[in-house]
Amino acid sequence: MREEAAKVLVAVYVELNSVAPQPGQISPASLQMEEESFQRAINILYTEGLISGASIKIGDDEANPTQVSIDDVLITRAGVSFMESYTGISHQLPKLDKLQKLRQKALDLGWAEIVGLINKTIADYGNIAVV
Repeated sequence: MREEAAKVLVAVYVELNSVAPQPGQISPASLQMEEESFQRAINILYTEGLISGASIKIGDDEANPTQVSIDDVLITRAGVSFMESYTGISHQLPKLDKLQKLRQKALDLGWAEIVGLINKTIADYGNIAVV
């Protein structure tokens, strides 16, 4: 799998595990990717059955460009299995432990954007008031 697709999959996983998931916030700009690379990554993840709920409209020219929406995206079981294998995290870990291991993997891969997303997600969990 292309590194761009793995990066997008990890970003989707982190976002879906956040306090208030908003997968539509994941964009080429937020991941510092070119639009075409991002769209290709979503297409790869969708066609390989690693995500569902993505909307891909293929354009035929510059007047009708390709459009991708991941507002309703979910990671499939195959996607979670792939991501856990790719990153080396165990499905048995608590959510915050998974996020911390993902942060280390993202650091190792040089994915600063993913590290930032993970840091925000972990901080949001720390800000939840205990009632």
